[in-house]
Amino acid sequence: MRLDDSYGLALRLYPQSPTLPASPGPLCGLYLGAIRSAVHAPVVTTLYTNFIASLDGRISLEPVSGGCRVPASITNPRDWRLFQELAAQADCLITTGRYLREWASGCAQAPLPLDSDRYPDLAQWRQQAGLPPQPDVAVVSTGKACPIPQEWIEQGRRIWLFLPAGRACEVRVGNRPVCPSPADRSGPTANTAHTGGTDNGTTNSGVGIGAHYSGTRLRGRLLRETLSALGYRCIYSVAGPRIAHTLIADAALDTLFVTTRHQLLGGNSGTFETLLEGEALRPTQSWPLTWLYLDVSNNGAAAAEEGAGQHFARYDRKESGRRDDDS
Repeated sequence: MRLDDSYGLALRLYPQSPTLPASPGPLCGLYLGAIRSAVHAPVVTTLYTNFIASLDGRISLEPVSGGCRVPASITNPRDWRLFQELAAQADCLITTGRYLREWASGCAQAPLPLDSDRYPDLAQWRQQAGLPPQPDVAVVSTGKACPIPQEWIEQGRRIWLFLPAGRACEVRVGNRPVCPSPADRSGPTANTAHTGGTDNGTTNSGVGIGAHYSGTRLRGRLLRETLSALGYRCIYSVAGPRIAHTLIADAALDTLFVTTRHQLLGGNSGTFETLLEGEALRPTQSWPLTWLYLDVSNNGAAAAEEGAGQHFARYDRKESGRRDDDS
C-alpha cells in the first residue's frame, strides 16, 4: 500500500537511536501501527485519545456564538492527517450526545472520521487489516436528544448509547424515532459481528444501548468494560476533555497523543478548555513520554507560512498492565 507523501517530514527527537543519527522521515504513516497492526488482530483492549493544544495548553476557545471550538490558528492538515491515522485503527469511536446535536443543527466543527474520500490510503489500510470501512460509534449522553445521522447507519456502523438510568432520551435516526435495546454481551464479539453475525443487541436501525449509568456522569471503567465485552479492542475517544477526564480519573485510558502547536493563545478564565476538564485528580497520575517528533515539513516552510511549528508526542499511562477486561 502506498501512503500519501504530500505531508512532509517529521524528525524523531525521543527516544534517539544510540547507533543511527537522527534524520527526518515521512510524516505520513507516523501513527499507523501505533495502536494495532495491519496484519495481526489485537488481543487486548487499548483505549486512546488525541488532542491538539497551543503552547499554553489551550485545546479550544469560546467563540462569539458560544461553545468552545478548536481555534483555527492551531489547526493544520498535518495534525489532521495524524488524527485520521488514529481513527483508521479504531474498532469503535467514543463521542457525545452534544456532538450529535451539533451535527444535526449544522454547527459541528468536523464530521467523525474516517474521511475515506480525502484519505483513500487509510481506507485501503483498514481493508487490508480486515476492518469495516468505518468504525462503530459509542455515544455518551446526559439524557438529552440523540439524533443519529442516517449516514452512519447507511455506512454499516453500529451505534451504542450510554444513557443515564431513569431518564428519557429521544433517539432518532434521521427523522425516524427508534427504540434501541440493551446489548447482548453473550453473543459473538464485535469483530465477528462485522462479518455478518448477530448484531449483539442493536436493533434493525443499527442502534443499541451499551449501558445505563447511575449518578450524574458515566464512569470511565463502565464505558471501557462494556465496549471491551462487546468485542472492541481498539477504542478511540474523540469526545473532548470532559470524557478524557472521566477516562483518566478511572484509569480507563491507556494512551494519550498530543500535538503541541508552537503558539500562545491566552484567554480569560472560563473562555478556554485544556486537555482535562473536571475535578483535580487525586492522586495525580504519571504519564511517561513514549515518543516525541518535530514537524519539519518542507524544511519548515509550511510552519513558516502558518506562523508556527508543532511537535507530536505520545504518552502511555504508568502501570497500564493487562486488565481483567482485556480477555
